[in-house]
Amino acid sequence: MISKAYKYLLLLLAGSFLFTACEEEISLDLKSDNPRLVVDGFITTDTMAHRVRLTTSGGYFDNKPMAGVSGAVVSLSDGVETIILAESDTSPGDYFTPDDYYGKQNHLYKLAITNVAVGNKGRDEVYTAESFLNPIVKMDSITVDYLKIWKMWRVLMYGRDPKNEKNHYWFRLKINDWWYSTEYRFTSYADDTYFDGNYAEGVWLFGLNAEEEVDLKPGDRLMMECWMVDEPFYNFINGAYQETEYKSPIFSGPPANVPGNISNGALGIFAACSIHRLYTDNTKSREDFD
Repeated sequence: MISKAYKYLLLLLAGSFLFTACEEEISLDLKSDNPRLVVDGFITTDTMAHRVRLTTSGGYFDNKPMAGVSGAVVSLSDGVETIILAESDTSPGDYFTPDDYYGKQNHLYKLAITNVAVGNKGRDEVYTAESFLNPIVKMDSITVDYLKIWKMWRVLMYGRDPKNEKNHYWFRLKINDWWYSTEYRFTSYADDTYFDGNYAEGVWLFGLNAEEEVDLKPGDRLMMECWMVDEPFYNFINGAYQETEYKSPIFSGPPANVPGNISNGALGIFAACSIHRLYTDNTKSREDFD
């Protein structure tokens, strides 16, 4: 009579053989599109040298920065004046306006890029984009409080959205000399679909996990940038957020390119935006909210 332990041993050996026999090395031949031009450019109401960066797209598993595209002719027009951006001597692919350049509100900005050979396109191709620089809508203030139950600091905004105007907002946060908003997923964005013409009475824009991200201390100074953006850039921000936030490997869809506004099959974004800044000083510690 076969003992129970011996039966278990036979089952274990059979299962081991089954899994071993099913092992097979699979080589995935993943096909990718031809490289495409990628544009990352902003014009704002700040007076500074504004950058337009040109790179090429890469494969999904190319875990490295893409090289800059050098030698392009990059022009920028505000409807009155057209300038040629100068390529950096030390950073190939970075093209800059003069240091005293600033975006003008209520102007349509047009970007044109030529003399670029990427993928199967020759240097005679022209890549264009345009963006309307919307006027600044100034909010009143920001404040900070703490939710003990979630161990989270909140940044709240107060201000009125103009009535009967379609506005799109983007917010970036800085704490002392440290930028919290280093990636799109650490920013906040909203349109005025649900509060057009109304007063924003403490809209929650940022939540800072005090245990894992940052624990504010008395004396910390917070600065929030309020960007007025057009709809194409708003859609780009939303797409970038969706692609960079956490995704379940089972229930999420496949990754995709973020929608941009560059012509001729290029990727990326060119945006003209107005900016204003709000400041507040934190005066409390977590214990003050008991």
